[in-house]
Amino acid sequence: EYVSYVFRRQRVSKHSKYATVDQCIAARGYIRNDQELYTRVAEKTSIKKQVERGLLVKMTLSPPYVGYTTLDFAPLFRAAKESAMDEDTLLIHALIQDRQPLSRREIIDHSPLSAERTAEVLGAMSKQSLLYQDADSYYSIVPSRGIGNVQALTEIVRMHFDDFGIFSAEGLAQFMGMRMGVTREILANLEDEGLL
Repeated sequence: EYVSYVFRRQRVSKHSKYATVDQCIAARGYIRNDQELYTRVAEKTSIKKQVERGLLVKMTLSPPYVGYTTLDFAPLFRAAKESAMDEDTLLIHALIQDRQPLSRREIIDHSPLSAERTAEVLGAMSKQSLLYQDADSYYSIVPSRGIGNVQALTEIVRMHFDDFGIFSAEGLAQFMGMRMGVTREILANLEDEGLL
Protein backbone atom coordinates (compact mmCIF):
# COMPACT_ATOMS: atom_id res chain seq x y z
CA GLU A 1 0.00 0.00 0.00
CA TYR A 2 2.86 2.34 0.89
CA VAL A 3 4.66 1.76 -2.42
CA SER A 4 1.42 2.04 -4.38
CA TYR A 5 0.63 5.35 -2.66
CA VAL A 6 4.08 6.79 -3.41
CA PHE A 7 3.81 5.69 -7.06
CA ARG A 8 0.44 7.46 -7.35
CA ARG A 9 1.94 10.62 -5.87
CA GLN A 10 4.92 10.34 -8.23
CA ARG A 11 2.64 10.32 -11.30
CA VAL A 12 4.30 7.25 -12.80
CA SER A 13 1.19 5.48 -14.08
CA LYS A 14 0.11 6.04 -17.68
CA HIS A 15 -3.11 7.77 -16.63
CA SER A 16 -1.70 10.15 -14.03
CA LYS A 17 1.31 11.69 -15.80
CA TYR A 18 1.84 15.44 -15.92
CA ALA A 19 0.71 16.75 -19.32
CA THR A 20 3.76 19.00 -19.81
CA VAL A 21 7.22 19.64 -18.39
CA ASP A 22 5.96 23.03 -17.14
CA GLN A 23 3.28 21.31 -15.02
CA CYS A 24 5.82 18.82 -13.69
CA ILE A 25 8.34 21.48 -12.65
CA ALA A 26 5.62 23.72 -11.18
CA ALA A 27 4.57 20.83 -8.90
CA ARG A 28 7.95 19.21 -8.15
CA GLY A 29 10.36 22.16 -8.50
CA TYR A 30 12.87 20.12 -10.50
CA ILE A 31 13.52 17.14 -12.74
CA ARG A 32 16.71 15.08 -12.48
CA ASN A 33 17.09 13.45 -15.88
CA ASP A 34 15.32 12.17 -18.98
CA GLN A 35 14.35 8.94 -17.24
CA GLU A 36 12.35 10.91 -14.66
CA LEU A 37 10.92 13.05 -17.46
CA TYR A 38 9.76 10.08 -19.58
CA THR A 39 8.28 8.36 -16.52
CA ARG A 40 6.26 11.33 -15.25
CA VAL A 41 5.47 13.56 -18.26
CA ALA A 42 3.17 12.76 -21.20
CA GLU A 43 4.67 15.48 -23.44
CA LYS A 44 7.19 14.02 -25.90
CA THR A 45 10.35 16.01 -25.27
CA SER A 46 13.77 15.76 -23.63
CA ILE A 47 15.67 17.72 -21.03
CA LYS A 48 18.16 18.76 -23.72
CA LYS A 49 15.35 20.37 -25.75
CA GLN A 50 13.98 22.13 -22.67
CA VAL A 51 17.43 23.49 -21.76
CA GLU A 52 18.09 24.61 -25.37
CA ARG A 53 14.79 26.53 -25.34
CA GLY A 54 15.93 28.28 -22.15
CA LEU A 55 13.16 26.76 -20.04
CA LEU A 56 15.41 24.76 -17.70
CA VAL A 57 18.86 25.29 -16.20
CA LYS A 58 21.27 22.79 -14.67
CA MET A 59 22.33 23.16 -11.04
CA THR A 60 22.66 21.40 -7.68
CA LEU A 61 19.25 20.90 -6.14
CA SER A 62 18.00 19.91 -2.70
CA PRO A 63 18.58 17.05 -1.90
CA PRO A 64 22.08 17.74 -3.17
CA TYR A 65 22.20 16.16 -6.58
CA VAL A 66 22.58 17.77 -9.98
CA GLY A 67 19.37 18.22 -11.92
CA TYR A 68 17.26 20.73 -13.81
CA THR A 69 14.94 23.48 -12.67
CA THR A 70 13.63 26.89 -13.72
CA LEU A 71 15.07 30.26 -12.82
CA ASP A 72 11.98 30.78 -10.63
CA PHE A 73 12.91 27.83 -8.39
CA ALA A 74 16.72 28.22 -8.54
CA PRO A 75 16.87 30.90 -5.77
CA LEU A 76 14.98 28.54 -3.46
CA PHE A 77 17.69 25.88 -3.82
CA ARG A 78 20.36 28.54 -3.28
CA ALA A 79 18.68 29.81 -0.11
CA ALA A 80 18.35 26.26 1.24
CA LYS A 81 22.16 26.01 1.28
CA GLU A 82 22.94 29.65 2.06
CA SER A 83 26.21 30.06 3.91
CA ALA A 84 28.87 32.72 4.27
CA MET A 85 31.21 33.02 1.29
CA ASP A 86 34.96 33.07 1.87
CA GLU A 87 37.23 35.60 0.15
CA ASP A 88 38.01 33.38 -2.86
CA THR A 89 34.34 32.57 -3.40
CA LEU A 90 33.44 36.27 -3.26
CA LEU A 91 36.12 36.96 -5.91
CA ILE A 92 34.83 34.31 -8.32
CA HIS A 93 31.21 35.26 -7.58
CA ALA A 94 31.93 38.89 -8.54
CA LEU A 95 33.87 37.82 -11.64
CA ILE A 96 31.00 35.69 -12.94
CA GLN A 97 28.31 38.20 -12.00
CA ASP A 98 30.07 40.99 -13.91
CA ARG A 99 30.50 38.99 -17.14
CA GLN A 100 27.92 36.21 -17.09
CA PRO A 101 27.36 33.86 -18.75
CA LEU A 102 30.94 32.55 -18.80
CA SER A 103 32.51 29.26 -19.84
CA ARG A 104 34.65 27.37 -17.35
CA ARG A 105 37.72 28.24 -19.46
CA GLU A 106 36.85 31.96 -19.42
CA ILE A 107 36.41 31.91 -15.63
CA ILE A 108 39.79 30.22 -15.16
CA ASP A 109 41.48 32.59 -17.64
CA HIS A 110 40.10 35.73 -15.95
CA SER A 111 40.48 34.52 -12.37
CA PRO A 112 43.18 36.09 -10.18
CA LEU A 113 43.47 32.68 -8.45
CA SER A 114 45.39 29.67 -9.74
CA ALA A 115 43.60 27.36 -12.19
CA GLU A 116 43.43 24.64 -9.53
CA ARG A 117 42.02 26.94 -6.86
CA THR A 118 39.52 28.46 -9.30
CA ALA A 119 38.28 24.99 -10.28
CA GLU A 120 37.99 24.09 -6.59
CA VAL A 121 35.97 27.24 -5.86
CA LEU A 122 33.70 26.60 -8.86
CA GLY A 123 33.01 23.09 -7.59
CA ALA A 124 32.17 24.40 -4.12
CA MET A 125 29.94 27.15 -5.57
CA SER A 126 28.06 24.58 -7.63
CA LYS A 127 27.47 22.40 -4.54
CA GLN A 128 26.17 25.49 -2.69
CA SER A 129 23.70 26.13 -5.55
CA LEU A 130 25.29 29.52 -6.25
CA LEU A 131 25.70 28.70 -9.95
CA TYR A 132 23.60 27.37 -12.78
CA GLN A 133 24.58 26.27 -16.28
CA ASP A 134 22.76 27.01 -19.54
CA ALA A 135 22.49 24.97 -22.76
CA ASP A 136 26.12 25.82 -23.64
CA SER A 137 27.32 24.80 -20.14
CA TYR A 138 28.14 28.46 -19.44
CA TYR A 139 27.94 29.54 -15.80
CA SER A 140 25.74 32.27 -14.32
CA ILE A 141 25.00 33.28 -10.75
CA VAL A 142 21.75 32.07 -9.20
CA PRO A 143 20.06 35.26 -7.97
CA SER A 144 19.46 35.69 -4.26
CA ARG A 145 15.85 36.60 -3.49
CA GLY A 146 16.23 37.30 0.23
CA ILE A 147 14.54 34.05 1.28
CA GLY A 148 15.67 32.72 4.66
CA ASN A 149 17.31 29.30 4.95
CA VAL A 150 14.55 27.62 7.02
CA GLN A 151 11.84 29.23 4.87
CA ALA A 152 13.49 27.85 1.70
CA LEU A 153 13.92 24.40 3.23
CA THR A 154 10.28 24.43 4.34
CA GLU A 155 9.11 25.22 0.79
CA ILE A 156 11.30 22.45 -0.63
CA VAL A 157 10.07 19.94 1.97
CA ARG A 158 6.48 20.94 1.10
CA MET A 159 7.22 20.12 -2.58
CA HIS A 160 8.74 16.76 -1.61
CA PHE A 161 5.67 15.86 0.46
CA ASP A 162 3.46 16.77 -2.52
CA ASP A 163 5.69 14.56 -4.67
CA PHE A 164 6.17 11.53 -2.38
CA GLY A 165 3.25 11.84 0.03
CA ILE A 166 4.96 10.30 3.04
CA PHE A 167 8.25 10.45 4.97
CA SER A 168 9.47 9.46 8.39
CA ALA A 169 11.37 12.25 10.15
CA GLU A 170 14.55 10.18 9.88
CA GLY A 171 13.94 9.41 6.20
CA LEU A 172 13.34 13.08 5.40
CA ALA A 173 16.47 14.18 7.27
CA GLN A 174 18.55 11.62 5.37
CA PHE A 175 16.90 12.42 2.01
CA MET A 176 17.48 16.17 2.41
CA GLY A 177 20.83 15.95 4.19
CA MET A 178 19.43 18.07 7.06
CA ARG A 179 20.16 17.96 10.77
CA MET A 180 17.40 16.32 12.78
CA GLY A 181 16.73 19.52 14.75
CA VAL A 182 16.04 21.46 11.55
CA THR A 183 13.96 18.58 10.17
CA ARG A 184 11.75 18.50 13.28
CA GLU A 185 11.35 22.30 13.20
CA ILE A 186 10.17 22.18 9.58
CA LEU A 187 7.82 19.25 10.25
CA ALA A 188 6.33 21.08 13.25
CA ASN A 189 5.78 24.20 11.09
CA LEU A 190 4.02 22.10 8.43
CA GLU A 191 1.89 20.42 11.12
CA ASP A 192 0.89 23.85 12.48
CA GLU A 193 -0.08 24.85 8.92
CA GLY A 194 -2.28 21.77 8.65
CA LEU A 195 -0.36 20.26 5.69
CA LEU A 196 0.82 17.31 7.80
